[in-house]
Amino acid sequence: MLDKVIDVIPRKSGKGVKRFLEDDPWFAGHFPGMPILPGVLAIEALAQTAAAVLLAENLPAGRPQGTGLLGRVKEIAFLQRIVPGDEIEFAIEVERTVGPFAFIKGEATAYGKKCVRGMFTLKIAG
Repeated sequence: MLDKVIDVIPRKSGKGVKRFLEDDPWFAGHFPGMPILPGVLAIEALAQTAAAVLLAENLPAGRPQGTGLLGRVKEIAFLQRIVPGDEIEFAIEVERTVGPFAFIKGEATAYGKKCVRGMFTLKIAG
């Protein structure tokens, strides 16, 4: 889903970037006449960013070793709509890790305004 991942400090923090387009399939029907990104996809983009950060130091031959699995969404607040044309920055910070689990704080911003913020757990499997 993400266009790119930037500013990565492996196992600590990073940012995913995505420009949402008018013809992106997830806007069809959500909602007719007022397209809004489904909240679950904002959570997915944060989780993808976290997986990229957690797996960044394990990139032999350019392929990550493992898969990031969303384990728990603790607190998520949707503060502003994400609409076609928005370029969103999904920033995450790893608060702590316990074995294969990482406890993540994340937020999504558009043009300096927070759209989404929250906390979740990601498990690195494989």
